[in-house]
Amino acid sequence: MTSASATASELVCVRCGSLFACDPKGDCWCKHVDVTMPVPEPGMQASCLCPDCLNEVGEK
Repeated sequence: MTSASATASELVCVRCGSLFACDPKGDCWCKHVDVTMPVPEPGMQASCLCPDCLNEVGEK
């Protein structure tokens, strides 16, 4: 997990259930991940994915 700022919160990935930091008001890790949209996969609840899952889903 990356170091969290004062605006970061801890979330649970809807895909794998792991905990990860999310900082949408700061320099969140997800802003630096190249993905092919749309994300998440069809049939999944729209929510944040952990770094591993976002990288995996974005590669499809």
